[in-house]
Amino acid sequence: MKRIVRNIRELSRLISKIENFELFRNDTIKYLLNSDGFSHVIGFTGPPGAGKSTVCDKVGKILLEENKKVGILAVDPTSPFTGGAILGDRIRMSEAIKKGAFVRSIGSRGGIGGISKRTYLSVLSLENFGMDYVLVETVGVGQSDFEVRYIADTVCVILTPESGDYIQAMKAGLMEIGDIYVINKGDRPGAEDARKEIKAILDLIPSHSDWDVPVIKITAIREEGIDKLVDYIKKHGEFIKNRKEKIVKKRKERFIKEYIKDEILFDIDSFFEKEIRLEDVLSHLNGRDLDRLKKRFVNFLSKKTGSNPF
Repeated sequence: MKRIVRNIRELSRLISKIENFELFRNDTIKYLLNSDGFSHVIGFTGPPGAGKSTVCDKVGKILLEENKKVGILAVDPTSPFTGGAILGDRIRMSEAIKKGAFVRSIGSRGGIGGISKRTYLSVLSLENFGMDYVLVETVGVGQSDFEVRYIADTVCVILTPESGDYIQAMKAGLMEIGDIYVINKGDRPGAEDARKEIKAILDLIPSHSDWDVPVIKITAIREEGIDKLVDYIKKHGEFIKNRKEKIVKKRKERFIKEYIKDEILFDIDSFFEKEIRLEDVLSHLNGRDLDRLKKRFVNFLSKKTGSNPF
């Protein structure tokens, strides 16, 4: 694999370009997508306030103490009004930063699955840099936000004793994406009951794998149970080792499809901004006009690219 990022400054600059949807050299994507998937990518997801940042920080600290290279991407929600994000997760990752982790906060930028639309390329950038582990913390997810499943090797779902109606969470899908379930703040009342309830729910869900999904209690702020969590993360990494190449291939194929979809949506907006007004289309709309409109859009794309890109 050719290294296109050789130092922290280049890595930071590349991730900024990726997350800001800026243009970069065409061969950049080629080299990123040709990465071999050697990094263990760990996703941390769960509802707001579950302590994802703290868990991520403590896990990163342990891995760094084992002389591993660790990169962390912390996704914060982007305002639909200003387009900005607070990007405050780094504040809660001081231990990992002190130990030498590369920590980058990024905005969700319109992503609706707990991560941004370009987070996968940022993960590949960290892998290209030579990270042994890449930790991805999602925004506080809702009932349908589980996009991290498609970019992470191991997904840790972080919950608390007060997380609420777990049956409702199960219906939403959050109880189907985890490889490890973690009850954080395990010193609070009801933590063991919550652990048992989660385990009972998981036993009801049909499994598509031989992996026995663990449900563990931790108290991240006091580093209690973090060693056990790291052990399970490593065990899951070994469990998928023989299938990793196939997993990475499917992941890249999915990214390419989603990338092209996003670009086409951008082109559609550009088309109606530059070529034709929607109000003119609506004034005399029929099936034949829609066909002509589609052909006009295809011509618009042809003029934009100049030639067949393949």
